[in-house]
Amino acid sequence: MITVESKKNNIFIKVLFLSILGTRLFSLLVRFILRNNQEIMTKIENDVLHHYHIGLLLLVLIYPLRKVIRPYLLLAIGTGIFIEELAIFFDDLGLKTDRYYHSNIDIVVILVIISGLYLTYLVFRKIKINQL
Repeated sequence: MITVESKKNNIFIKVLFLSILGTRLFSLLVRFILRNNQEIMTKIENDVLHHYHIGLLLLVLIYPLRKVIRPYLLLAIGTGIFIEELAIFFDDLGLKTDRYYHSNIDIVVILVIISGLYLTYLVFRKIKINQL
C-alpha cells in the first residue's frame, strides 16, 4: 500500500535527481555556449557566487516558505543543487577539489551520495514498517 509519506519520499528522490541533473546540464550548456569566449568563461569561473550557495539558501528558506511551497520539494531542490557542486564547496573549504568538478570522479561521488541517501531512506522505511 502506497502511503502519502511514501509518495512524498518518491517525489523527493525524483526532484533531488532532477535538480542535480538540471543543474549539471545547465552548467554544461553554459560552458558549451561560451566555449569560444574565454574572457566571459574566466569571469564565470572566478566568480565568488556559486550555485551551491543558492542550494544552501533554499535549505535555509525551507522553514519561512513552508506555507508557500512544500518543504520536501525545497529540501530536494536545495540538496540537489548543493550536491551537484560539492567539489567546489570542498574547494572553497580549502581542500583543492575544484579540478574534480565535471570529471568522472565527480559524477561517481554524486551517484554514490544519491545511492546512499536512497538506501538510507529504504532502510529507515523498512524499520518503520517493521515497527508497525
